[in-house]
Amino acid sequence: MSDTPGAVDTKHTDTETPPRIDGLPVVGSSISIIRDALEFAETAREHGDVVAYEAFGTDMVAVFDPGIVEQVLVSRNNGFRKGELDRKFGALIAPEGVVFTEGEQWRRQRTVLQSWFTPARTRDRPR
Repeated sequence: MSDTPGAVDTKHTDTETPPRIDGLPVVGSSISIIRDALEFAETAREHGDVVAYEAFGTDMVAVFDPGIVEQVLVSRNNGFRKGELDRKFGALIAPEGVVFTEGEQWRRQRTVLQSWFTPARTRDRPR
């Protein structure tokens, strides 16, 4: 199987599990993400609101549905935790950054940043 972004497991029938983007054996979609992460995300989005893939030795899920993103980041954020990859990578590049922190520290940072992400501001952002 190739590491082409967009190769999707079309045999998938379980509605509880999202469609999966196939990648290379062992490295999964890692190479596609390293080459062009935005292109990989755009391609993944074409396959649904929630898409599974493997990268950097970890099973991952990309979420594009605004309602689900709101639940993960706001209304049900206590039910979600960063994975081991996030913690290790964050410790290397930005241990105090909002993307990699959790709990009360993350909540304080998110509160400060949220005024920059109002519907009016995000609607007018360059694409």
